[in-house]
This record gives sequence, structure tokens and C-alpha cells, in this order.
Amino acid sequence: MKLRIAVLTGIRAYPIVRMYSSKALETYGDKVSIEVIKLPIGVMGLATASTLKHIIENIPEVKSLLKQFDVVLVSGRVEGDVGVLEDVIKRPVFKGSIDPSLLPETIGYLLEGGTLSKKGPAEEILLKNRLEQFKSSYRTVVSNIKPAFSIGPLKVPLRGPPVLLAAETPVTIPVSKVREYSSWYEGQGAEIVIVGIPVEEDLDSSIKRVREAERGLNKAVLAVDSMKAKVIESGFEMGAELALSLHPGNIEAFLPYRREKAFVVIPTDPLAGDVYDAESGLPALKQTIAKAGSYGYEKLIADLILAPPCTGLLQSIESYLKFSSEVGSVPFMMGFANVTELFDVDSIGVNAILSALAVEVGASLVLVSEESWKARYSVVETKISLMMASVARQKGMPPVDLGIDMLVLKSKNPSRQSGVLLKAKERVEVNGESLKEELDRWGHVVIEVDHETGRIIACVFKAGAKTPERCYYGRSALNILKRIISDNPELSKQHAGYLGVELEKAEIALATGKQYTQDRPLEIGYSSKLELVKEVLEGLQA
Repeated sequence: MKLRIAVLTGIRAYPIVRMYSSKALETYGDKVSIEVIKLPIGVMGLATASTLKHIIENIPEVKSLLKQFDVVLVSGRVEGDVGVLEDVIKRPVFKGSIDPSLLPETIGYLLEGGTLSKKGPAEEILLKNRLEQFKSSYRTVVSNIKPAFSIGPLKVPLRGPPVLLAAETPVTIPVSKVREYSSWYEGQGAEIVIVGIPVEEDLDSSIKRVREAERGLNKAVLAVDSMKAKVIESGFEMGAELALSLHPGNIEAFLPYRREKAFVVIPTDPLAGDVYDAESGLPALKQTIAKAGSYGYEKLIADLILAPPCTGLLQSIESYLKFSSEVGSVPFMMGFANVTELFDVDSIGVNAILSALAVEVGASLVLVSEESWKARYSVVETKISLMMASVARQKGMPPVDLGIDMLVLKSKNPSRQSGVLLKAKERVEVNGESLKEELDRWGHVVIEVDHETGRIIACVFKAGAKTPERCYYGRSALNILKRIISDNPELSKQHAGYLGVELEKAEIALATGKQYTQDRPLEIGYSSKLELVKEVLEGLQA
């Protein structure tokens, strides 16, 4: 017997709710019947549960109709507890989604035996349900791992998924910052933290660098990337389990560790000045692996070295595919830095597509770095993308609608309009004109963003003062604004409005990693990019 569902909606949303109910029937038509009922109310989002109860009580035909259904859904925008409607229609009533496009998923959730809320929108429950399903799927991926060997407590898959994530500390940071970075990377999801050693650094400083990294880790495996054998040996003595990189020039230097420790193998000796591309690198790498094997090395991870975009990236990917099929007994690593650092594009999309490619070619390990500011958060971007791609690969589907995503600046659906503009008694279009500005005589406020500590800083300067009288700091623009207004009652309305805009810009910059400069536009969006496109195309036409 089919589940009978009634969906209550208002006049304005009726067509779109009908459309999505039809889509739900396309999927679940054999299990459910759906009827969209239009109430005499313009926008459901402006109604309360008590309002709907009053309307239904006073329209006998609607009240009678609703009693024929098994479940009644009301827009998630309705305020209040919709359970009050059950007193009238004697049927279970729940809040559906705020977004009508989620109606098919909401109905699917009900058919699976899920329970919706009478107080909160369905989005809250659907999101949690999707996330739980994703977590279960990812646990399955991890449990199915076929390890090649272990480095410390960590199992290295012969072929991914799952794919391990390694993050390397920047060689440009001082020794005093290494512990902080190591802890930061582990907190973002890195299973392996690699200490990047500057080429010209003295031995004592390099050893201190490794020691600081070790102190910053909890469960992550420690690794060392250095051209100096003594630094790697010292790292091994301090608990490092992995070294970058093994090559023909240093194979004999690490013989005492050839069975216990793991090594990333590269095609040729960088100290000899050898140059190779994807075509020549693959046979050279095979030779190096064979040579290391003849010396008794047991834990090898191959690195074919991904080429930068437009200089052989595609050929590199092809080499990974060849290696994966031709050398089935050795796990391999894909390093993203040559792409993320050498492409002036937001790192999040680059890391996501590279993660998908890494999963497709069967990479065992991915290496990322956050050497430049634009690559900041690459670790967490890659970790989530790898998990998404791994689950998608297991399910045999694209990484979409998995319960987790990397949509940081965009949403899958546009904002929906309530139609309130059309109801206004007067509509005023505001363009570039500005009102007369008057500076407060009492002083001004300087606003900055500290990305390192994750704080907004707002300092109040009294009129004529060169040093601030008081500085406020925190993560919430609204809370800082409220405190400034409270402590400075002489602040004008116009100045308060200005501060609200600037503080919110600062909070957005903090969340997105964008550079913030007071009184300058925050460059987020595509308007400026479109102007550049027009400028370039106009130049061609000229």
C-alpha cells in the first residue's frame, strides 16, 4: 500500500512545489502518492504554525481533505511547532525542507523509515542522515584496504582507495614555527607530516627542525625530506618512519634502515643535476626501484613527480596509469604542489580534481604543501576531496550528493526570492550615488585581520590620537560591533553602519583566506574577472 503524503504550500510557491513533487513521483511513484495543497496564503515563510492551524480550522474542505493522508508536510520556513496542526486534522504533521528542491530526498527519507521534526526544517535531519551514510561508506573503504606494508602504525595501501594524505612543512618557515605547522597539518587530517628541510640549512638547525615537528605530532607519522643523509638518519633516530627521497646517489647511505624504514623513491639523483620528464622518468624510476630491491630495501613508495600544468601534466597522469599497471607490487605517491603552486587558481578546485585523479589511477599516497598563501588550507581541501573520491569510486558514481562536499564559496542551488519586494508600498533603487558623509568628531576605528590567530582586530582612536585608546578582537563581526557601539555611545548611525560593513568584510576575509584592506572592496566574485575577459577580447577585436 502506498504512503499518502500531503504537502501544504502557499500561493507563490505552489508551482515550484508541484514541480518537485512530480520529480519525487518519478522516483518513488510505486511507493507513494503525493498531493500538493495550496492554502490561501501568499508566502508560507511568513506564516506561523498557529496561523496555519487557524486557516485549516476555518476551511472545512481542507480540514476534511487532510484527514485522508498518512503524513502532512509543511514548509520548513514556517515558524513554531507544526505539531499543533495534529489537534485539528488528527494526522502526523512534520516540517519539510526550506528548499523545495529537497522534497524528493525528504520523501525518500520518510520511505526509508526516517522521522522528521515538528520544530526544525528537514535540512537539519537530511544533512545529518547524509553525513552518517557517508561516514559508514568511508569506514567500509578503509576496512577494505589491501596494505603493501606499514610505516609505524599506518598501513600503506598497495593501491588506493583509501589514499593516505601527507603534508610537508614549508622550508621557508623558521624552526620556531615547525611545531605549530606540524600540529596544524595533523589537525587538518594529514596522516603523515613531512619535515621540509631547506637545502642550505646547517645540520644543527635541521635536526632542531625535525625535533620540533616530532613534538607537534600526536598520532601522525613523522617523515623527513632532505638531500642530506645525516639529517634523515637523525630523523630516523627521533622516530621518523619515512624519508624523502631515495635515489641512485644515496641508496648505499641508508642500508642500515633498508628493512625497518620506508622510503619515497624518485627516478634520478637530484644532486647530479639529472633532468627527466614523464616519458624518461618512468623507465628511470623502474631501474631505481630494481636497484633498491637488489640492496634489500623492503618499504618503497614510488614518486613519478607530477609535472606543472601546460608543461606535461597530462603526460604525467598517463605515466601514473602505466606505473600502476606495470609495477603492481610497489605503492606510489602523487605530489600536488607542482600544480597547486604553479597555477594561479584557487587551490580548492585544483586539489579536488587532482584528488579524483589520484583515486582513479590508484595512488597510495598524496603529498600536499602550503608553501604559498594561496595554497593555505590545501591539506583539509585535499583530505575531504580524497574521502569524497574514495567513496564515489566504491559506489561507482561521481562524487556528488554524498553527504559531504567542498562547496566553500558556491552553493548547489540559487537563493530563492519570497516576493516581498513586490509587496512594498515604495521601491527605491539604489545605485552608485552616495549620501553626504560626515566623520564623527570623536575619532575613528582601524580594522585589520590576523589570519594566523583567526581574529578580527578593531582599534578605536580618539580624535587626533596617534595610538589607539582601546582595541577589540575576536572572530565575530557582530559581537565586536555591538561592543564598540556599547562602549562609544557618541558613535553616529552612519559611522556604525560603516563599521558593520567593514567588520563583516573582515569576517568574510577571515573565513575565505582573502586579503583584507579597510575601505577597499573585498575581491570575491566574478564581476572583475568578467571585465578582464571583455578587455582581452576587445584587444583581439581591435
